[in-house]
Amino acid sequence: MPFILYFLIFISFIDLFAQFPITSTYAQSLGASTGLIGFIVGAYSLSNLFSNFFSGYFVDHKGPKQVMLYGFLVNGVILLLYAIATSPMQLLAIRFMNGLSAGIITPAAFTYLSLSNKNKKSGKTMAFSGAAVGLSAIGGPAFAGIVSAKSGSETVYFIIGCLMIFACVLTALLNSIEKQKDVVRGNNKGKIQELFKNKGLLFAFLGALSLSASQGILAYMLPLKVDGLELANHISGMLMSIFGIVAILFFMLPTNRVFDRFHYEWLLPIGLVIIAVAQSPVLPLILHSCL
Repeated sequence: MPFILYFLIFISFIDLFAQFPITSTYAQSLGASTGLIGFIVGAYSLSNLFSNFFSGYFVDHKGPKQVMLYGFLVNGVILLLYAIATSPMQLLAIRFMNGLSAGIITPAAFTYLSLSNKNKKSGKTMAFSGAAVGLSAIGGPAFAGIVSAKSGSETVYFIIGCLMIFACVLTALLNSIEKQKDVVRGNNKGKIQELFKNKGLLFAFLGALSLSASQGILAYMLPLKVDGLELANHISGMLMSIFGIVAILFFMLPTNRVFDRFHYEWLLPIGLVIIAVAQSPVLPLILHSCL
């Protein structure tokens, strides 16, 4: 049962990571302009934001298993629609619906994981769930790049759509588990305002927003850059997989000691500056002159 749950978390993130190296070029092949490609890539995250926000309501009222069942099924059907898109506007609409359906799965899966392991050590649980997400970040782009290069992007969408439907079947094997309602009731007025008054929390939100924005730009521009250099489609998938491998190695190797030795208020801006330099057009010129 725990293996099935971690496998479901892996599948839920495959939807996101497998699309990174192919969405831009697929939209371009349908005749989308550069500006419209940006909207198509960003539509997933925009709709995903709203569905993540409302997913908690459905998890509380229907239970995480029920939400996962419907989420995987609907998301799988929507992913199959990618293969029959014939215009950029159709792709934009499908992408938007994809973000909505995918956004309800992840909160439900992690809620189920938390409730099913509430009496166990949380460190081991988070380690396995992090490994599942990491494997998706590594395997998803590489898989999409290789398959799209050999059989086209439509095949990638068809495979991950079928994988989502298979995940729906696996979810049915899980035991039903209900989210416990909060016992403490009282004055919740002003709780949201208090969150925004917390400077540390705002600092963390700003960092998460900046990181997500940089990843969105990477997902949008990297496949187009690879295509512009006339390289094979699977190269963009390999590059994005390297991104995930380096991140996981940084967490697992002794380099993770920096999180204990240095204050977060220093690490966050330093990390963002490194990302900014890596995505800057100046860096390739420096490397080209050195090599």
